Amino acid sequence: MPKGLANTKHFRLTCELRQQVGLMMPGTPLPTVSELRKRFSASQSTVERAMSVLKRDGLVHRPAGKKRLLVSKISPRALHRIALIRSDYPSEDFEALCRAVVDAAVEKNWLFDLVNFRDQSTLDLEWAIGDNDAGVFLPTSESVFPAHIVDALRWKRKPIVVLQESAEEFPVGNILVDNDMVGRLAMEHLIDLGHKKIALVLDQPHDSMILPRVATWRRMMSQMKIAEDNIEGLFVDCGVQPMQDALRTTYNRFGQWLDKPHAEFTAIFCTSCKGAMAVLRALRERNIEVPGQVSVIAFAGEASLSDFFSPPLTTIEIETATYGQAVIETIEQMFTSPDRQPQQIQVEPYLSVRQSTKRI
Repeated sequence: MPKGLANTKHFRLTCELRQQVGLMMPGTPLPTVSELRKRFSASQSTVERAMSVLKRDGLVHRPAGKKRLLVSKISPRALHRIALIRSDYPSEDFEALCRAVVDAAVEKNWLFDLVNFRDQSTLDLEWAIGDNDAGVFLPTSESVFPAHIVDALRWKRKPIVVLQESAEEFPVGNILVDNDMVGRLAMEHLIDLGHKKIALVLDQPHDSMILPRVATWRRMMSQMKIAEDNIEGLFVDCGVQPMQDALRTTYNRFGQWLDKPHAEFTAIFCTSCKGAMAVLRALRERNIEVPGQVSVIAFAGEASLSDFFSPPLTTIEIETATYGQAVIETIEQMFTSPDRQPQQIQVEPYLSVRQSTKRI
């Protein structure tokens, strides 16, 4: 039998008791530990552990002077409780993704514990999940996971779904944007408008989300017979590090690039929306008109503000509701079919044309 929590007596007993408590009237006494042991053929420690989870969740309580646990009068009658593990670094995209996941779980009657961490080097995933039934892990933008995170993902004891970063080598659920398609849609749009001199502004750390967008840009530039030297001349790496202010860093680095001799360009593909914000300001301050002289396109991120740019920004976007639903369906599959390989899902983006791009 696999070692995952979905196969343990504790997990099954906790789920069964949650369902039963949800159908009981407030104030109803629960069966005794002895009764539960007989009913579920479980050890005393298994029953006591399951009951401790119900008490933690507020589903049952023991009134002062009483020996029996009672169904609480006021409690969240949740079927599952999930740890939502994310960095405490402020991020509109992180907030939008977390909101989409929680919204998708409403109909399932699941609740979430938000667990913040400062640095992945000190994150204990098993501790972060704790007594919750599963974990949704939204890592920071780093090129590789620390060794202890790798071990936790490889030898997980509870269902885990990793968001955004590629985790296909681990037996976990994995939901991320199809980043090859992000690059392809952006480049196809600019090429269809007649652009060949397309600069790429790398405004995020070098992680598994961003690098496929860069690789697709390089490949499609090569397909247009652009010389390798010219391709490198159109590549603007702003050197943004994990947890760094991408907006200000990109603004400064791109501005410096503009003020030096540089390759001629008619369009810019920014790997994120923050980069586009910085690029538009830098161009405006140098009286370079968008889209009159230069077209700009970017990945919108998960908290799209594209309509509020000046001009409104042409973007590659995703439906965050679709993303959130994929997360919940993956966790549910891991609960109901623990022997199956967890789902590895790439959410397809789409092109949304606004006023920042035009034909030349």
